Amino acid sequence: NSIKSIDDGAFSNCCSLTNIVIPKSVDKLGAFIFRACNSLEKIYCKTDSQPSGWNKKWNSGCSAKIIWGYKE
Repeated sequence: NSIKSIDDGAFSNCCSLTNIVIPKSVDKLGAFIFRACNSLEKIYCKTDSQPSGWNKKWNSGCSAKIIWGYKE
């Protein structure tokens, strides 16, 4: 929960990634974070909607389902 930002392409081509939780603390997200993550099924975002500091192309190149407002 202390992560503040994730840079462009941080998880690109990560074939073993199947699910991920993005905490509310992330206020900056780069572009194409999950490009070509073909095994990624779900992205759980703890925010209710996309924060303004997230690049509009943060999930481009990824077909995973995005779940907003995720609570563990």
